[in-house]
Amino acid sequence: MNVHSWKSFAGLSLLAVTFLLAAFSPAHGQATKTQASKAQDAKKANAPSPDKQGGNTLTARGAERPKFTQQDKATFEKETRSAIIVAPSYRDSGLATLRYTFADAVELKAELERQGYAVRMIPSTEATADSIRQALVNQRTFLDGTTQATLIFAFMGHGFQDSNGQNYLMTYGADLNNMDKEALSLDEVQKLVNASGARRKVIFIDACRNVPGTRDADKPRTMADFKAAEGTAILLATKPGAFSYEDSELSHGVFTYFLLEGLRGKAAGVDGFVTFRDVSDYVERSVLAYSMKKDQAQKPLATLHDVGGDFLLATAAPPKPDELKPNTTASQITSDATVMRAIATNRSFFTAVNEDSLTLIDASTGQPFAILSEHADQLKDKAETSKRSLRWFAGNGPNDSAVHMVAEMKGTALLQLWGRIGKPCPNDQPCSATPYPLLPGEVRDSVSGAVDKTKKGAGALIAGAGRVIGHKTNEAAQTVVSSSTAIEKSGLTPDSRAKFIWTGFDLTSTAKPSQGTNQAKH
Repeated sequence: MNVHSWKSFAGLSLLAVTFLLAAFSPAHGQATKTQASKAQDAKKANAPSPDKQGGNTLTARGAERPKFTQQDKATFEKETRSAIIVAPSYRDSGLATLRYTFADAVELKAELERQGYAVRMIPSTEATADSIRQALVNQRTFLDGTTQATLIFAFMGHGFQDSNGQNYLMTYGADLNNMDKEALSLDEVQKLVNASGARRKVIFIDACRNVPGTRDADKPRTMADFKAAEGTAILLATKPGAFSYEDSELSHGVFTYFLLEGLRGKAAGVDGFVTFRDVSDYVERSVLAYSMKKDQAQKPLATLHDVGGDFLLATAAPPKPDELKPNTTASQITSDATVMRAIATNRSFFTAVNEDSLTLIDASTGQPFAILSEHADQLKDKAETSKRSLRWFAGNGPNDSAVHMVAEMKGTALLQLWGRIGKPCPNDQPCSATPYPLLPGEVRDSVSGAVDKTKKGAGALIAGAGRVIGHKTNEAAQTVVSSSTAIEKSGLTPDSRAKFIWTGFDLTSTAKPSQGTNQAKH
């Protein structure tokens, strides 16, 4: 699974597309020079004249960056700032696995929230074309009544062109052979964003990154070059048709890594703020320098069309070193990771089963929900366990809750999860007269409602100690229980389960079968 080095992989180009309002000035909203006058000034300063790339006018390098004031900062930070982030699941799709799209999305979410944006990250198995459309349509209601709002839409995943040269973002469940009906076209994204009512509209599309191990002959269909809409600035991680890279040392796509660094302050101007031009200049320099060290040449490309002025993206002070803790959990989630949905709450979780543990990761935040250890001795229904392969796990969840899960396995594949969550009783005393939900493979005691109390060795001592302590009569038993605090808090012993109020927590698979045969190869 590791990307060992930057070999000459065949793959897809990575794009970041940013849409701006034509002729929009700094945050206070004053008009600035037109594109033509900027180019003319640049020529007078002996700067290169604008070139052409795909029909889009390039901004003259040497155009002066506006200086923003503390008043501009205060005005910008009072304005509505919203963001939608999408990193679809591609499990069972036939599309090549992407290693760091989820990590990119999680860290971008965290940074934008730090900058004051209201961020919604659509869970990977809910990122269908229809769900993304609805999320963008909802922005019009959210931004209604605003005059200076900023909307960011970020997509991390695959992108391709169809036989007519139309560019599509591959959403959850979309088939390469049916992109016009199941995927989301880039043109439609532009229209939806432009209809949001936001004054400043920013779209980052991290869609076509290199696929490690792909041979030149197996090169998937990349996204085609496209013209920027009027009032649009486009930042390409590399030119259309070229390659961009993921890097195991960074645990990110290279382009997104330096985009994050830029937003965190490394791209800031002398006024301490980060504008779109600051970010594009910083990313271009940094990505090229890093790729050259890896014996590759990835050079981002900025193209702008009828953009009247620079604008603020980030004004927060750079984070302190101890605030930049990498999300190591998110970096382990690939685009084909198993995702399961809680039936009762409709929340989605990435699930990972290892030799002796089960990890549940919230698909909306990238944060661990519960890390559970295996306890095979809890499976006492021999008739049930003889029919199918079951594994029993327990641990602590949010707010000191206890989480018990039974996993049905087929080889190394996770088929189904049954579970229960226990909310602690007040004062650590029994409070529930309702028996806990029984999980597959368990045996309930007919008298107490607990799992069969028959214990041997330390298990019997711990259970007995708990009862003796309840009557405050045995100091030796208290020592035993003190050493088993973790077990008690997880509700593993029969008597301790009466100290929780239990509810069901079953999870079901959200994976969809591949719908096509002519898929991009790994």
